[in-house]
Amino acid sequence: MKAIVFTVFNILILFAGYGQSSYGFGQNLYVWNHQGTTMYETADKSSNKVGKFYYGQQARVVDMSIKSKTLYQEIAEGLGVGGHWVKVIIKQDTGYVFDGDLARMEPLLTTQSLRGIDLVSSVYKSQGQIESGLQSGAKAGKKIEMDFDEGIHFIRRTVSSCISEDYIIDNADFNEAYYLMYTIYSNLFVTESSEMIYPVFQRQVGKIHYFTLTEDGKIQEIQLQQQGQGYKISTYHCDTSVK
Repeated sequence: MKAIVFTVFNILILFAGYGQSSYGFGQNLYVWNHQGTTMYETADKSSNKVGKFYYGQQARVVDMSIKSKTLYQEIAEGLGVGGHWVKVIIKQDTGYVFDGDLARMEPLLTTQSLRGIDLVSSVYKSQGQIESGLQSGAKAGKKIEMDFDEGIHFIRRTVSSCISEDYIIDNADFNEAYYLMYTIYSNLFVTESSEMIYPVFQRQVGKIHYFTLTEDGKIQEIQLQQQGQGYKISTYHCDTSVK
């Protein structure tokens, strides 16, 4: 994966990867961009807008004939993704949308106040949980592993007051991994929250994208890394209040 850098009005935007590239005619995709996706009458942003569609809505692919034209769109401040126009049906409307706003995975929709692995477990079917012990130097800990039908493998390691988490996503495009990370670690579905908390892009080093999540005055780093045909989302933090 090669990064492409554009400067627009002196604002640096890093285009880190490509959006949806692995879908076919008649396939159902889903809107994952939490800002929504805009549908146009033709494959041109200057054409009339058909409507705006939001996270979780299903989009059925009905035409891929203009997929050869690559577009670039900013999906977070300073971070963009490449993709293509695709003609879809959403509800009763037909038109063209940017496929970087879409993903193959079913959306993480819930009426419960959940985040993290609790959110993932409430929506995606798990093949069970495996617990085992682990050793880090002189300290003993615990490892939990879970596999989900959406091709997600979860690992949590706990040693003393420190916790690491990995979400390994098989056969994922960059936008799918990014939106999954954003949904898992933000507080989108936490109704009692007084302010929005979400991962903020910081930088890219090689194939690793670094984000930070600030909550209750504490900063947690999140890494999004290309791994084979997919991506890995990783975090590590320690509770310094625990002695």
